[in-house]
Amino acid sequence: MAAPTWVTEFGIAGTWIIAIAAIWGEKIRSRLFRPELHLALLSEVGEFVMEAQPPKKKGGQAHFVPTRYFRLRVTNARSFPAAHEMEVLLTKLEKRGPDGRPQTMYAGPLPLTWRHQEIYPRTRTIGHSTEADVELLSIQDGLLKLRLMLLPDNFPETAAGETHLWITAIARGLEGESAPLRLRIDWDGVWEHGDSEMASHFVISAEK
Repeated sequence: MAAPTWVTEFGIAGTWIIAIAAIWGEKIRSRLFRPELHLALLSEVGEFVMEAQPPKKKGGQAHFVPTRYFRLRVTNARSFPAAHEMEVLLTKLEKRGPDGRPQTMYAGPLPLTWRHQEIYPRTRTIGHSTEADVELLSIQDGLLKLRLMLLPDNFPETAAGETHLWITAIARGLEGESAPLRLRIDWDGVWEHGDSEMASHFVISAEK
């Protein structure tokens, strides 16, 4: 007894579905299911630490310098999938020009340093339950330093004294990237140990 027509048609359709899934399945999944990466400033006051400095003379002792670190945090709001080979990149550095408006000092993707970089590879996998922090910059008495993993010859890594900057960063992986984060930094060059005292001299905030 011949099978009903609908059974034959169903079998043919199933064969096509399997073939499409085999050929285009990965592309379909990549379009329907993407990580949702978010990049944000971890703290507006940073973290105060006593940073070890190498000895100034051979055979001398290391010394410690009061330092304040500012970090970014990247998260993945989706439970599936994870973001693979993810890194956080500084994409633009601007300074305040004579007219008060931003002037580009550097443009191009540069990887920032992971917090505790010595225990991590250059890129990381960020899942729903994973939070990853990167070092953005540190400030000491009179000196601001950007914390890059790679440093081009023409990149202004440090700034001394009064400083006004804009930094744009992005989290990027194989499956997608976050929205750009643009931060404004204003510092009068004065150093204080306390959080509230330092906040009256150094201001970092995200711009919309």
